[in-house]
Amino acid sequence: MTRLHWLMAAVVLQLGVLATEYLGSVWPLWTGTEIRLEIAPVDPRSLFRGNYARLAYTVASVAPNLFEGPDRKLRKGEVVYVFVEEGEGEVWHATRVQLEQPLSGLFLRGRLTQTWPGTEQPLRVRYGIEAWFAPKAKALEIEAAARRSQGEGARAYAVVAVSGSGRAALARLDLP
Repeated sequence: MTRLHWLMAAVVLQLGVLATEYLGSVWPLWTGTEIRLEIAPVDPRSLFRGNYARLAYTVASVAPNLFEGPDRKLRKGEVVYVFVEEGEGEVWHATRVQLEQPLSGLFLRGRLTQTWPGTEQPLRVRYGIEAWFAPKAKALEIEAAARRSQGEGARAYAVVAVSGSGRAALARLDLP
């Protein structure tokens, strides 16, 4: 093979990697089921950084009694699958958690960020949908709307597309 062939192979490989990353991020938006998640309160001092708003969800805090699996300590960074069901107001909530990828049902794939061994404290799960990128002015508006939604009145929601493998992608925000 000549140098030109090696160069072309390297370029094609790099373009393939970029295309795979792009398709992995938009695949849930194209093929996923849309669900509506309530945005949970976030410490206002770290709600956004730069040009994105930081989001937290009620399904990110899962009661330990929802865990179905081997009787062992869960580890930080472990992949979990959180089943969700639609509740009142078209808002989805967690119903159970397991370590093995389910064969059916609607579930979110996430990673444990915090566990409390031997306590009844909720498991903390991260799904990869915790940031909404927007211009700085819009990020400030999202922060204000999220704060307002924690009082009496309208709530803030995120509409999330979930693929068959549990991968989630933010579709849009429904702000009061």
